[in-house]
Amino acid sequence: MPILRYLSIAVVISCLAFGGRAQQASWKSVKLSKVSLNYPPTWHLTRETRGAQIRITLTPDSMQDLTMRMFEIMELPLGGEHNYAYFKKEFPTILKPWVDQGGKILKSEEITFKNHTSMYAEIIASSLPTKVYGVDAGDYIYVIVLTRRRYSKIADAGLERDGTAILNSISFSQ
Repeated sequence: MPILRYLSIAVVISCLAFGGRAQQASWKSVKLSKVSLNYPPTWHLTRETRGAQIRITLTPDSMQDLTMRMFEIMELPLGGEHNYAYFKKEFPTILKPWVDQGGKILKSEEITFKNHTSMYAEIIASSLPTKVYGVDAGDYIYVIVLTRRRYSKIADAGLERDGTAILNSISFSQ
């Protein structure tokens, strides 16, 4: 009898593991100059361009009419004095609009993200836990913003899972 129980547990774990991979295969993809990522087919993509800067916003379809942005990636071209060193120095100023309205910076540090030097912050923005990455990709800085919940006091496992999967799907080209 214990063998059947362990076999049943192994089957359930295998189904969950392979089910996640099948879902990833049906996801949509988007590519910028040096970065690409995948996102769930049930999420809505908005692309905005301002001069040479591009911003992509991803939001679950159920939330697309709200002003919330659950995942953002901004492509900022570098040149002249606008380089990674300048970005690193100005990172607290860049975070300021997110934390000005009652939020706060919980953590800010330089890290390596996907083999790229990056600035990283954990912040509370509009009462929501948010992660911000500023990734040095040579000719561009990619600012990635991941809001981890829809509501301040209620965890959302599905949203956190999808947001983390989008973040993990990011790949950089040379």
